[in-house]
Amino acid sequence: MLVELASGLLFVLSLTVFGLTWQATVTIVLGFFFIVLFVTDLEQGLLPHVIVYPGIAVALVFAALRPLTGTSPGLLSALAGLGICFGAFLLTWAVPKFFKRDIMGFGDVGMAGLVGASLGYPVALVAICMAILAGGLTAAMLAVFKVRKLNEPIQFGMFLAFGSMLAFFCGQDIVDALWQIFWY
Repeated sequence: MLVELASGLLFVLSLTVFGLTWQATVTIVLGFFFIVLFVTDLEQGLLPHVIVYPGIAVALVFAALRPLTGTSPGLLSALAGLGICFGAFLLTWAVPKFFKRDIMGFGDVGMAGLVGASLGYPVALVAICMAILAGGLTAAMLAVFKVRKLNEPIQFGMFLAFGSMLAFFCGQDIVDALWQIFWY
């Protein structure tokens, strides 16, 4: 039921914000990947590669079609987002492994690549920052109410999906506002 409710909300919100445009179509299609990954991570603690990697391919196809559709991001932005997000999460996954510690699963690495390819650079960085903020606040609240200990891991894919969905609708506005504040 959660998937159906979220899908309906995504559909209505996309059409309300973007109208009957290619951008609404791109947001809906890529949003479905994030909804499925959110629920799968919530229920099973997994981010299946059979969902993540086709999602990356679809995002890159949409980015390549930008000259025809006018959607964002463009191909270079999507490739930059993919490389930066995947690379940063790959390092975050691999370095602790060298010291025989696990701080995240490899599914989070692939999903970070999906975030980067879907939103492009720099909007993907906004999504990741929102995911980190939401995940940190959730972990703190769970610790305060003694639902789990602060050092217990939580599934981060849900927060990556949440941050990405927010960034689809307001990520570019946040980037523009930060640009105004820090560079003008």
